[in-house]
Amino acid sequence: MPHPNTTFSYEGLSQVLCRSVKTLRSDRVRRPESVPPACKIPGSSRPLWIYADVIEWLRACQTAPSEVTKADSQEQTDTTNAANATN
Repeated sequence: MPHPNTTFSYEGLSQVLCRSVKTLRSDRVRRPESVPPACKIPGSSRPLWIYADVIEWLRACQTAPSEVTKADSQEQTDTTNAANATN
């Protein structure tokens, strides 16, 4: 686990969130609430993220176990229905 004050760019954030760099870049513009807040270093165009802030943001996004079960059940139902519709 990185030191809490470790900073990283889109590539590091991509690994932590399991999302592509391309998706993160577009989400930062189109849906900024779906990406952790970044630091903007004066004189640099690259955003940086602090590891501890990203983990804190992820924890704030956590859902209760009952919500996860409902969401997973709905996703599985949707996937099954889509598969059945194509057959």
